[in-house]
Amino acid sequence: MMRCPFCGARYEAPPGRRFYVCPYCGTVVSGGKTYESVYIFKPRADKTTALQAVLNLKLETDAAALAMSKPPVELPRGYRFPTRWKTPFKPSLEKMGVFHQPDLDPKSALRNLSDVAEEAEAYASVFKTKVTASSRFEGIAYFPVWALEYEYGGRRYTAAVDATDGTVIQMEYPLSKRGRAQTATYAVATVLGSTALGALTALLTGHWPALGTLGGLIASTGAAWRLVKFAAARRGVYKAEAKL
Repeated sequence: MMRCPFCGARYEAPPGRRFYVCPYCGTVVSGGKTYESVYIFKPRADKTTALQAVLNLKLETDAAALAMSKPPVELPRGYRFPTRWKTPFKPSLEKMGVFHQPDLDPKSALRNLSDVAEEAEAYASVFKTKVTASSRFEGIAYFPVWALEYEYGGRRYTAAVDATDGTVIQMEYPLSKRGRAQTATYAVATVLGSTALGALTALLTGHWPALGTLGGLIASTGAAWRLVKFAAARRGVYKAEAKL
């Protein structure tokens, strides 16, 4: 039980609390100190108004769209460029690298931001409400990318790295003879396994095994061809996933 030092009323005081409020006069006691000036914010929005605010929320995002039809380096589909840390452009910076000029007008470039509108639609679908997406041109931003070349075993390979955070966007790398030989073995095993499975399936279903073998061969052609191409190549290619 607590005794209010202001009005003298006694009231239940659950243990573990830091502040105790007298239900009769509102006096607050904490750590042996008394607080007589206690306030509360009066709610001006009811639950319905709060829900309407959620459904009518206007989301704005600062997104950058690729403004070049043929960028100097290959970028993953849907690659998102960060815009939060951009700084004003100065002509003196052109001495530090090669600046590629945009060749798309703003309207054409903004079409590349369709994924942003899809995110807004997904948000709206949760609340079963319609969404209206609009965009506007704010300016041009140059994005730094390192275009690199390196040599290994007498062959030259290329790579592209996001200069803002060091993410490898894409790169070529040498393939070992052992790795290519293993891939060729996988290609042969894929064809043999698929044809054997096709023949067995045909036999169990009462059809000619030859038809099943042919079906398995056709089904495995695509995968086997990709493995053969990889085995015949002397270099592999890595491409980063689209940045969200």
